[in-house]
Amino acid sequence: MKPWIDIYKDRLNNQYYDYFKKQYKPFLDILARYTTKINHEIGCGMGNSTRYLNEVNTKKYPEFYCYDLCPEMLALAMKNIQSKYTFYKNIDIKTLDFYDFSPGLVHSHGVLEHFSDEEINKIIINNNTDLQVHYVPSDKWIVPSRGDERLLSKEYWRDNFHPDEIVEFNDGKDLVLIWE
Repeated sequence: MKPWIDIYKDRLNNQYYDYFKKQYKPFLDILARYTTKINHEIGCGMGNSTRYLNEVNTKKYPEFYCYDLCPEMLALAMKNIQSKYTFYKNIDIKTLDFYDFSPGLVHSHGVLEHFSDEEINKIIINNNTDLQVHYVPSDKWIVPSRGDERLLSKEYWRDNFHPDEIVEFNDGKDLVLIWE
């Protein structure tokens, strides 16, 4: 199986970014609606969500922070986003703790489904914010795209992690989990 970094290196182009914006438009629209002065993308990968927020944000001087465990992934995100208002940190999101400051918006795209229930709860609780927006694929995909995702139902996310709202799109295959 190809490592994540190799997959994303191949996707660092405008053609894939245009696909990303079209495929995940409902998620991106929700994310843009919740954008605050300070925004944190956890498990940022190549940072397409933050790139999008940089492009559409009309608020004056918002700050964007991208966190990822893989330094090579952060380098790709820097190359992809190219914004003086975006900052990058190499960190394990399971240990990221926002208790020392008001974090604003915390978001992720295709991250939470890679963790156990215990780890997901820790990630959500450690974010210490009233505003979180996370995209996850649902069990309606049937086959994981990489084989290591946990494809969980809308009901499972609701019953075990208690988001305030769950938005389905792409015939229920994709979910946006919102805590506010």
